[in-house]
Amino acid sequence: MALKFCIETIRSEVNQMPHFLTIRQVANFLQVDYFTIYRLITVGEIAATKVAGCWRVPRSSLLEYLERRHPFNWEDSF
Repeated sequence: MALKFCIETIRSEVNQMPHFLTIRQVANFLQVDYFTIYRLITVGEIAATKVAGCWRVPRSSLLEYLERRHPFNWEDSF
């Protein structure tokens, strides 16, 4: 059985986060390594900005990335 993801659930979780996230916070949320998020930022997959020399990811950028790169609400067509 394929996993189903509900974008509304993910949106509500992301909207409860701070407006700007550290790389570590994004990595923890997505359950991936810190350097995976760093690479996604440096190649432009996730929009981020440096504040005082530290990367910050707007929560809207995280949500845009998830909507663009990951399928949601797929039907069990396998």
